[in-house]
Amino acid sequence: MRLRSVVAVTATLIALAVGFLPLAARAEISTVRISYGYGILYLPLMVMDREQLLEKRAKAAGLPDLKVEWKTFDGGNVINDAMLAGALDIAGIGVPGFLTLWAKAKDNPAIEVRALTGMSSSSMYLMTRNPQISNITLDITFTTRRFVEANSKLAAAFVAAMEDACLLIANDRRKAAEIYNAVAKVKQPIDETLKILNDPNTKFSVVPDGTMRYAEFMARVGTIKAKPASWSDLFFSPVSAMAGS
Repeated sequence: MRLRSVVAVTATLIALAVGFLPLAARAEISTVRISYGYGILYLPLMVMDREQLLEKRAKAAGLPDLKVEWKTFDGGNVINDAMLAGALDIAGIGVPGFLTLWAKAKDNPAIEVRALTGMSSSSMYLMTRNPQISNITLDITFTTRRFVEANSKLAAAFVAAMEDACLLIANDRRKAAEIYNAVAKVKQPIDETLKILNDPNTKFSVVPDGTMRYAEFMARVGTIKAKPASWSDLFFSPVSAMAGS
């Protein structure tokens, strides 16, 4: 009887394990909700949207049926509220708005956020006594730790798709300008958009530049209570291991 009981329990455990296999295979979400705001600094996400770059990268990563829902949100508070409410999975946002939520959610597994990628920087008129400051990354993309841990393939596909979008902008600026005008529904001539993209200070990259300058300033004036030890503390891998700042 004892042997039969052991066999029965073992058989039950095996059956349960087999029953969970399909759930494990479907662990990553099939629909991802991503937002971008207004303005040309969100162009990589607009390119990703129009060219279906994330769907292509997801398919190559073994997620062939991914559906992407694109939303438009602007303003750090609005974006952060949407993320905390579970209405977004990934969002484009200005660095200060991101840092505000990062500091509040730090060390709270339920709502902890980090950046996925850098995204854009551009010309700024800046009054400063620090001669080291000449440009600052303005916009990044971010998500929650819970999302990345549950969707590691999708998160990696997103980073790759962002690299693809930035590469397209660098290699075919006229096409990028056409995409921006179409998505943003602006009436300015393509050549006017091209002037912005051809500005040497307008850059699009997954690698962030100068995010710690924001963090140090915001911590110094008391806007955020927690300060990262380094810029890489703000980002998920693989970007956190890149040569950023």
